Amino acid sequence: MRDVNKIIEMALDFNVHDVENPFSPEFHQALAGQRVVVYYGATSDKFWDIIKNGINVKPTLKHTRISHTERGDEEEIDLRPNELHFSTMPASDAAKHAAYMANHENSDGPIQPMIIVAEVNFEKPHQAAKGEMGELIGQAMGAEANTVLPLHVKPNQIVGVVYPAATDKYDTPIKKFLRMVRSGEVDGIEPDPTFRTSKYRPYGPTTEAWQHVVVRYVNDLLNYSSNLYDYLLGRNTDKLNDVVIREATKIGLSPMMHWTGEQFVKWIYSILPKDPDWDTSEEDDIQQIMSNGAHEGWNRPFYQLFKKYSDESDYLIRSGKKNPTSLLTSRV
Repeated sequence: MRDVNKIIEMALDFNVHDVENPFSPEFHQALAGQRVVVYYGATSDKFWDIIKNGINVKPTLKHTRISHTERGDEEEIDLRPNELHFSTMPASDAAKHAAYMANHENSDGPIQPMIIVAEVNFEKPHQAAKGEMGELIGQAMGAEANTVLPLHVKPNQIVGVVYPAATDKYDTPIKKFLRMVRSGEVDGIEPDPTFRTSKYRPYGPTTEAWQHVVVRYVNDLLNYSSNLYDYLLGRNTDKLNDVVIREATKIGLSPMMHWTGEQFVKWIYSILPKDPDWDTSEEDDIQQIMSNGAHEGWNRPFYQLFKKYSDESDYLIRSGKKNPTSLLTSRV
């Protein structure tokens, strides 16, 4: 069976399944080349420039500091991400701050905050910066360019707009938003007579990445686990998503398509740290999960359950094929 991810373009959206640290070297290495949704905080006065010329951002800087402690020298890493974000909240905050400054430090003004939604690829890990930017970075002691995300987003990589910026609503597909601007339906953004919508060819959004389907399946399995259930709670969820997405990407979808639920749980046990305080043995916990989830069909191969754990709602809304009827809790 060919890897579905090689046949159909798919994008990871960490606004749906948050991860602990997408900038970590191991995560970055595993996800290099993977398409991902990013969110950029902008303002209404910059809209046409972005649509015509794209978005230029600064590199992510990784500042490394060495602290001298009783246990010896310890390395501390301070990441300063560029203006592309993996979720709407920081993008919304950045947009509102930019609008506040553009309106001469006034919370009310003609310039409105907006979020530009785009799909880009993870860059190759720790790609050295070149030219003038490389020299500037080299002058910063202990700093190196960690270009997890590209430094330029092309106009045709934009898939949607959230206007005004907010974290509790879906983005409007870019082509629909342009039609609304042209029709005078968008307050604060005037039509640009020099722009030809017919010549604008955005790539369009892609379906959700198969790793999202794996995350949902694993979460369902762990609901019946005595030992691993805590990974579904709070910040543990981000840690779980981080490990599952990273390790699943290393394996690829094709082998996993033939796994049963039992194989998935054994895999989870192999990639998560062991806890000496677990009361249940691994074997008993797996038997418990499979017994309680027998009615879910977890004894069948994953390819028979793939559609059940897929969710196309975001793709359908972002592509304009479906109108949003409710908000996702992860967007609130």
